[in-house]
Amino acid sequence: MSNLLGEDDTSQQNLFTPDFGQPPYSCVGRDDMLRDIRSDLGAGPRDPRFTSLLLGPRGSGKTVTLKELTH
Repeated sequence: MSNLLGEDDTSQQNLFTPDFGQPPYSCVGRDDMLRDIRSDLGAGPRDPRFTSLLLGPRGSGKTVTLKELTH
């Protein structure tokens, strides 16, 4: 099927890559954030700091950050 420019839609690169969430060789600059989130989670579910929201564009490290929290 053609798009509006007459180009074949199937030739476009698929932006999904199944390697998302793979840890980088090193996590730099996240020590303070990880420490704060661990502390907030340790406060318990009745504390307002217990909930954290990780926002960012695709590939910014949200999943890697969550994985780092489990170590």
